[in-house]
Amino acid sequence: MLGPWWTGILLMLGLAGRVAGTNVEWSARSWQADEGLPDNTVVGMAQSNDGFLWVATQSGLARFDGVRFREFQGINVARTPSTLVHALFHDRQDRLWIAKDRGVLIGLDRGRLTVLTPDDGLPLLPVRMMAEDKEGALWITYIGGGVIRILGGTVRAFGVKDGLPDGGTCQLVTDKAGQLWFSKASQFGVGRDGRFLKLLDLRAQRIEPARSGGVWIYIEKQLFRYTEAGGLVKLGDLPMNRANANATILYEDRTGALWIGTTESGLFRYDGSAFTSVETSHHEILSITEDREGNVWVGTRGGGLNRLQPRSLELVDVGSGLLAEAVRSVCQDTAGDLWAVTQSGVVVRNQGHGWLNLSTNAGWRIQYAQCVAADPAGGVWIGTQYLGLFAWRNGVTTSITKSNGLAAQSVRSLLSTPAGDLWIGTESSNALQRLRAGRLQTFELPDGSGFVTAMALDSSGDVWAGTAGGMLFKCSDGTLVDETSNTLDPPEAIRSLCATSDGSLWIGYGGRGVGRLKGEGFTQFGTEQGLHDDYISQLLADQSGRLWFAGNLGVFYVPVREFEAVAEGRTPRVRSVLYGKDEGLPNLQASHGFWPGALQHTNGNLFIPMLTGLAVMNVHELKQSLRWPPIVITRVAVDGRLVAAYEPGNLTNNGNAASVADLSRGEVSLQLSPNHQRLDIEFTALSFTAPRNLAFRYRLDGLDKNWVYPGTKREAPYTRLQAGDYTFHVAACNELGVWSEPEGRISIHVLPYYWQTWTFRILISVAIGALLAGSAAWWVRLRHRRRIKLLEQQRAMDRERARIAQDLHDELGAGLTEISFGSEFAQDPGLDLPETRQHTQAIGNRARELVAALDEIVWAVNPKNDTVASLGSYLCQYAERFLKPTRVRLRLQVARDLPLAPLNADERHHLFLAIKEALHNVVQHSRATDVQLSIAVEAGVLAIVVRDNGCGFDPAAARSEADGLGNMRRRLQQINGSHELVSRLGTGTTATFKFPLHQAASAVAH
Repeated sequence: MLGPWWTGILLMLGLAGRVAGTNVEWSARSWQADEGLPDNTVVGMAQSNDGFLWVATQSGLARFDGVRFREFQGINVARTPSTLVHALFHDRQDRLWIAKDRGVLIGLDRGRLTVLTPDDGLPLLPVRMMAEDKEGALWITYIGGGVIRILGGTVRAFGVKDGLPDGGTCQLVTDKAGQLWFSKASQFGVGRDGRFLKLLDLRAQRIEPARSGGVWIYIEKQLFRYTEAGGLVKLGDLPMNRANANATILYEDRTGALWIGTTESGLFRYDGSAFTSVETSHHEILSITEDREGNVWVGTRGGGLNRLQPRSLELVDVGSGLLAEAVRSVCQDTAGDLWAVTQSGVVVRNQGHGWLNLSTNAGWRIQYAQCVAADPAGGVWIGTQYLGLFAWRNGVTTSITKSNGLAAQSVRSLLSTPAGDLWIGTESSNALQRLRAGRLQTFELPDGSGFVTAMALDSSGDVWAGTAGGMLFKCSDGTLVDETSNTLDPPEAIRSLCATSDGSLWIGYGGRGVGRLKGEGFTQFGTEQGLHDDYISQLLADQSGRLWFAGNLGVFYVPVREFEAVAEGRTPRVRSVLYGKDEGLPNLQASHGFWPGALQHTNGNLFIPMLTGLAVMNVHELKQSLRWPPIVITRVAVDGRLVAAYEPGNLTNNGNAASVADLSRGEVSLQLSPNHQRLDIEFTALSFTAPRNLAFRYRLDGLDKNWVYPGTKREAPYTRLQAGDYTFHVAACNELGVWSEPEGRISIHVLPYYWQTWTFRILISVAIGALLAGSAAWWVRLRHRRRIKLLEQQRAMDRERARIAQDLHDELGAGLTEISFGSEFAQDPGLDLPETRQHTQAIGNRARELVAALDEIVWAVNPKNDTVASLGSYLCQYAERFLKPTRVRLRLQVARDLPLAPLNADERHHLFLAIKEALHNVVQHSRATDVQLSIAVEAGVLAIVVRDNGCGFDPAAARSEADGLGNMRRRLQQINGSHELVSRLGTGTTATFKFPLHQAASAVAH
């Protein structure tokens, strides 16, 4: 490309600049108010040193990271009643200057504001442009003629007395050396030593400093270049169609090309030899700048913000006659020509001079085309929907139909091999066919396979075929093998296949992502593993180790090495690098169901059939940087309250800047209350070439053991952190896999609850020590009491054992002795038979008495009988058995709900013997004919009453030990019970025994 200087020399010799039409080599991506831009009229842009892009619109200022706009409300201060913004300027000290309506100027330096108004000496006029000289002074020109300089806080106005002509608006710029250049009224010159010197008489509409020296000058559709050494040189005329389309701005990019914005004719680019028109979202251009990655940013009046970059992805209309028609199949023949088939069945061809619709050719008889494949011998094969298969060579067509052995008339897929074989997939037939040397060989497919949707030839010469039913087949040495069982289970519809040189077969599925079959190993990758889309309609490998995909959500690629890393477990996700929306081509969706699909041209470009045309990926124009993207933590919120922000001056009503930590001043340490519920950290990476392709990872030391990969999300949420110290790390990765260094970092200290502090712990330790000491003493006392209780229980057990032994001795011992003596008497040979019978009967009676006594003893010691109910039952049984041989009739009156309240063996024993004694008295002394035994529990007291109708007696006259009365009273006293005896001569006797049940027994009773 000729430089501007040599171009000027040629033009002086009579060469005019060439004019071209609209330049399709540039892609434009626009942002407007619906995506967060404050206003669709963009008056200025600048990239600050930290990498953010600042965008000034008529109604406000916003900071942009490539994805999100953050409006800067700080410029709407009390001293600035108007919100209308006129211009934006970025100086060498990284300060932003915002010129507002009514003469207000705001300086923004890392969130700190400087406000100047007409009270400080500024004109009450709209600002036209701003510049900075080599001394760091800020120069401002105003619409209507005013020029001021701000240096060291001092405002000075310049005018006629300083060398400026009267009238008109001043154009003022500085070159890279800090030299001032001006154009005002009909004069053009420089500013030196505080004065303005005229160099030429001319009326320039726009001037712009040139990187190689001098200035660019625009005058009434003409572009000039001026240097003090070479003078004024005309470069050419802008190709404007409108008479009044004046230039609004000039901007030279880093390549030396000049961008020219106009009022009504849009944007032009001059590369040193020609002018080209570049499309933008609006025809009136107000501002232009370039970021550090080489993207050109254009602000329009009403069309929002535009980003321009060399076009890498283009959607081509193949000229079938229908606008944006779907392309089904594409191929490149041996001559290098491109062939394509559209959805309407039209075949088109491109020989390097644009697309030609062959269906309009005289004699063309191939209709209803569905797919096209190159023939290694020259020409192409074309499959149709109703007419079978055609071969086209040098304008001559031949056909193969069912009459020639074709399996069906509808051909959907073709694959030609370097050996000259043609593989054919037809519809409405379970067959795959091979055409070799003019003969067709048919391979039958199982029922349910569906038609063949994709085919591939691997490095060993085997042919693979995938079907709509998800079946996968391999044909090797003329044998068809079903490989479906080595892939997905259950099968999924196959849309595309690609064989790579490493022996892998890549399978694109309609809903399950992509699968890799290598040897006997199969790996499936989907959106959970980072794939951008689970519907893979087109699949292609390029020569740079990338796999390209096209599906329902556009075009993207993944480096093969990342698939291998995931398969080997070295990383959890792959990175999908997207193309489409960032290139100004949203809603891209790929075609599928016909083969061949996408191809790589011999020039390296990729051609992909889409539902809206043919996508062309110019791989040579892929903008990829080896530099890592700068990472910035932008906001930290705790329970929805902002606690830290990058430049806290950029706050709305959500918080007070004074209480918000400034993340722009290096690593920040935050302190969180223990009562917090949620922590949200927002971050971003400052790359504008393809911001959607940036990937992130973060880790919170102290909580996360491994990196967290959120994909393209730019936030990290955490819930309820425990007390302690944490460090948050975040990094970003560009499309080449380069991670940012250094990482973004925040230190976080979560305060403990008061019970988690050392003071509280010490106090608790002391309290616990005292409690332990008290507990130990209490335990010693308790243990002592338990020991005493055990001794008392042992003593009671010893008494019980002694009692049992005494009973056994008194009852069984004496009885057994009597039986022994009676047996000896009964064996005396001198006794006659009646006497022997008498002794034998006595022995039997005594034995029965002993059995009853033994039953009483066993009942008394059995713990199963330790209840009130058991006692009542036993007393009734005993009374019936005891009174049965007598003439005394027994009447029982027992409560039906005697409780299961506990009675120990000693209590039962004494109660039983007392009642037994009372019954004996009735039989032995009362001469009664009727006795009543009553048992009940009232108010926690067991009451047993023995009432007879005998002769009675006078209790006062009875001896204390007579009839066992004293014995019954003593037994009740031993168990804390009571005995009451009521009797009169001739009226019978009533004996009442009362025993208070234990507290536990009362509880059970109730």
